[in-house]
Formats: sequence, structure tokens, C-alpha cells
Amino acid sequence: MTEMKAVRIHDFGGLDSLVIDAIPVPEPREGEVQVAVHAASVNPVDWQLTYGINQDFMNRVLPTILGFDVAGVVTTVGSGVADLAVGDRVYGHTDFRLDGAFAEYICCARDRLVPMPGNLSFSDAAAVPVAALAAWTGFFGAEAVNLQSDQTVLITAAAGGVGTFAVQFAKWAGARVVATASADNHAFLTELGADQVIDYKTGNLADALPELDAVLDAVGGDTQIQALQRIRTGGVLASLVGEQWGDSNSAPQVRKFVVHGGYYPQALAEITPLLESGSVKPVVSGLYPLEKARDALALNKTGHVRGKLVIQVR
Repeated sequence: MTEMKAVRIHDFGGLDSLVIDAIPVPEPREGEVQVAVHAASVNPVDWQLTYGINQDFMNRVLPTILGFDVAGVVTTVGSGVADLAVGDRVYGHTDFRLDGAFAEYICCARDRLVPMPGNLSFSDAAAVPVAALAAWTGFFGAEAVNLQSDQTVLITAAAGGVGTFAVQFAKWAGARVVATASADNHAFLTELGADQVIDYKTGNLADALPELDAVLDAVGGDTQIQALQRIRTGGVLASLVGEQWGDSNSAPQVRKFVVHGGYYPQALAEITPLLESGSVKPVVSGLYPLEKARDALALNKTGHVRGKLVIQVR
């Protein structure tokens, strides 16, 4: 039986529970394709899973493979799949409830994959799906901000994985972008497209903010409460970290919702043309081999990563 290497956990003991296992290569079922993984990027949900965080939602069966972003080449097509073929370059994100992409091969539902942008490397493509979809869903999804060109939007933690895409999407939409980040990321975010960058470590955020039409918040807590104070009547708060805006009577003049970017993998096809045109570019700050996945997750856990970290499998 053909085997592959995979990064798995057998218990929820934290990052030290990560192991490299040799396991059978999975075979695709109906509606799935097998993908030779070339790259997979790191998201906070990866290190959180090692501690059992969100397990009540994901209900993962142990042992389980980490990794929710994937870029690679189709190697086998399951029955019922007619629009992908062996040799196709694809990218997407896996089902949060199933084995992930920190492995040499993965079997993934067809509707979670789209053709890769022709101008991106596998490593750059792997940095896109989860983070970009979260930002895209917050701005342009069904219940989203519906960001317009004459609006001012605040993006918190703007130098992170979601934030770097959010800044670029907002500029593409023609909005005025206000971002929060540490001082060493100000020049970087200005170059990425931010019109104003505020150091989140200094003073009261509300005092530094202009009037806002919308906020995409990845921080929560006091940051979210302070940002709410500056959203105009009829404005929108999109939270990436759950309902952290206080009690139900907090800022009733503002529409508030929680972003669930991972539920809409098909929207990746809408983002692909922006990547192909160069309007939006992934930001990758570190590349790690499969054997160093623990180091990548540990760095991600610090919350101080610019853009994305990528696991190079091939």
C-alpha cells in the first residue's frame, strides 16, 4: 500500500502533540478529487485545533491531519467529477471537519477547489483561500458590508493574513482605508494601499479614528468597542472574532454581524481574476518544509505574522 507523510495530532495536547506520520494515501470518493499537495498555508485555526479549540464545532476524529489551505495538482478524479482532470493545478480550502492539507496528498470535495491563477506559484496560491475568503465574505458576501467607493473602512490587525487581503480588496473597491498595526508595519501597509495607519498600542483608538462607514475587525475586545464608537448611523461592523461588541444594546444604530469566511469556498473563483490581474497579491513572510510545521504554527500562535506562513510540501 502506498504511503505518504502527514502532520497529525493524536490528542489535544497543544503544539507538542504534532507528529509526522506515515499513513496510506487516501483515495477519492464520489464527488472528490485526489490532489498532490505542493503547498498549504497556516491559519490560527491550525494551532487552535491542537488544543481542541473549536472541536465542538469541527468534531474532528483523531488522529487528524492539520491544514485548511491547499494548492497542488489533481492526481486522481473520483466518480461524478467532470470539470477537473488529472494534471489540473488547483487551489482551495478543505472542509474544517475533515483531514487537512499538511500532507503529501489530500482528497477534497470538488466544490472546494478552483483552478489556480496562472501567474501564482503554489506557495503564493496556498496563502490565499481561508484568509482571502474571510475578507471577501466580510466585504462582499450575502450579508456583508457591501463596501462602496465613497466609504471609509477600518481594518484592524491589517498586517495579518486576513488584513493584508482586506486592505487590497478595499482599495480595489475604491474605499478609503484606515488600518491598525504595530509601528513597524506602517510603511508596509501604506505601500499595500492603506490611506491611514494607526498604531494600536498608543492611546484610545476611538480618538484617532475618523468617522467610519464600516469596520472589519479581527481583534475584538476593547478594540471592537472603541471602533463601534466611530461608525456612523447605518454603518456596519463585520467581526471575524465572534460577537465581541458588548451587550445587545451596544451601538443599536450600527448593523453588526459575524464573518464566517470558510463557508463559501466557491467565492474563491471571484477572487482569482484579481490575483491574475495583479490587483491583489498574497503576502508570504515565511516558507517551511512539512517537517517544520510545528515551528510555523508556533510563530502563527504569537499573533505577530505579516501576511501568511506557508508549508512547502513539494
